[in-house]
Amino acid sequence: MTLANLKRAALLLTLCLFTAAAFAATASAKEIYRPKVDNFIFFIDHSGSMAFEHDALGKKKIEVAKELAEHLNQRIPELGYKGGVYTFAPYSARKAVAPYKTADFTGPIGSIQADYDIYGRQTPMGNGLADLEPVLDGLQGRTAVIIFSDGESNRGLDPVDQADIMAAKRLGKLCFHVVSLADKPAGQAVLDSIAAISSCTVSTTADQLMDERAMDDFVQKVFYETEIVPEPVKAKPAAKKPAPAPAPAPAEVVNFRSVNFDFDSAKIKDEFVPVLDEAVGIVKETPGSVVLVGHTDSTGPDAYNQKLSERRAQSVKEYFVAKGIKEGRIEAMGKGESEPKYDNKTREGRALNRRVEMQLK
Repeated sequence: MTLANLKRAALLLTLCLFTAAAFAATASAKEIYRPKVDNFIFFIDHSGSMAFEHDALGKKKIEVAKELAEHLNQRIPELGYKGGVYTFAPYSARKAVAPYKTADFTGPIGSIQADYDIYGRQTPMGNGLADLEPVLDGLQGRTAVIIFSDGESNRGLDPVDQADIMAAKRLGKLCFHVVSLADKPAGQAVLDSIAAISSCTVSTTADQLMDERAMDDFVQKVFYETEIVPEPVKAKPAAKKPAPAPAPAPAEVVNFRSVNFDFDSAKIKDEFVPVLDEAVGIVKETPGSVVLVGHTDSTGPDAYNQKLSERRAQSVKEYFVAKGIKEGRIEAMGKGESEPKYDNKTREGRALNRRVEMQLK
């Protein structure tokens, strides 16, 4: 066999081994979907400017907004969050926030009128956001507001200022996402300014979102994250001749949602009790140890923050023990300010860094 043939044979063998290894890895793991939000709202601009034809898309902007909202609806996985459909200019609750089902959104989106009188119908975009405040006040957990708009605002409250006030009030639990139908620079500038308020924002344009891969990417970034976890490995049938026991399968690690705390506090907030109770239920049904790691933001001395992070982990441990988890299964520790996940230069980042992370091993 020539040297060239030997090289080709070696390459073929390597590819076969790589393919087999990849197949084995895939067969022994599963993908888990975890929601990023607890609530979401489709907030659709129904003003006069939306009844005009989009310069590039050749269709009324309100028609494009409805089509994109329904296409998104068909791709959003049902992961236990709540959802609603609202319009502004004029403000209207097309579907009040309730446990999300794909089928429940189709009718309300379709009911939004696309043929209407444009004359005298201005765009109080900031007022529409203010009208949404009571809805947001009634929600718990993390909320995503997806704005479908051309960004034009010619009456009432400044929409950027109003969105900034609403986001600051909720300390990282409210995120505005933008689907732009703007065909004028001024409208796009308004939407860009709203998108810049929070680091969590996902911003796109109507023409970009018409691509299926871009739409799937938008849905994942806004609504869920995935995790690959190993499947339990089944033991092979015993051979006729006794053989050494197979190595144990790697332990499955489950990461729960973090619990956040107020500044300089280790007291568990009422809004995180459902998160802890969900974790307790899983721990009771699953063997293994629970690791609780407390963290702080960068405000204050290192030594103080280390003690504060330990107190936060200990408060979660005491909650678990009170709910019937054996103390011996729980390890609590503090990392102080040494492992920030978010930007400590912003108020939102500091609030998110004041956390306890929970892991079941």
